[in-house]
Amino acid sequence: VEAWNAHSVRSQSEALGALAAQIATASETDARAAFELVEAKVGAMEKKLAILSSIAHSAGQQICLADPVVCALVIDSEDALTPYCTQAPVQPASEGEGVSAGELIRFAAVPEQRQQVSALVLRILLDSFKSTQPASAPSNSKS
Repeated sequence: VEAWNAHSVRSQSEALGALAAQIATASETDARAAFELVEAKVGAMEKKLAILSSIAHSAGQQICLADPVVCALVIDSEDALTPYCTQAPVQPASEGEGVSAGELIRFAAVPEQRQQVSALVLRILLDSFKSTQPASAPSNSKS
C-alpha cells in the first residue's frame, strides 16, 4: 500500500510539474494565453492536488482502489466493516442522479486504524474467495 502511495505521489507530482511548465512557457510569450491555459488546466491540477493531499493525510496508507473496499462492504456478512461506516450527506448534484438521503455511506478510518482496516478488507475478500472455490476432487493417484 505504501509503495503504491509513493508511486502515486511521484506520478501526480510529475503531472503537476508538467502542467506548471506548460503554463510557465505560455506566460513567457503571451500572458492572455497563459491565463486561458490556467483556466483550462485548473480542474486537472486541483484533482492532482486533492490526490496528493489525501495520500498525505493518510500518511501513505490509502488503499489503492475503492473497488476492493466496495466489494468487501457488499459481502461483509459479519458486519465487520460497519464501525467504519457513517451516513453521508447527499450532495445536491447526487440527488439529481437518483440518490436520496440514507443511501450513501462514508467509509473512513483514522490513520491509526488504516492498516487494520486494510487487513480486514483483504481478509473478507479472501474468505469470500475461499468459500466460493469448489472442493478439491479426490486424488486418483495410488500411494
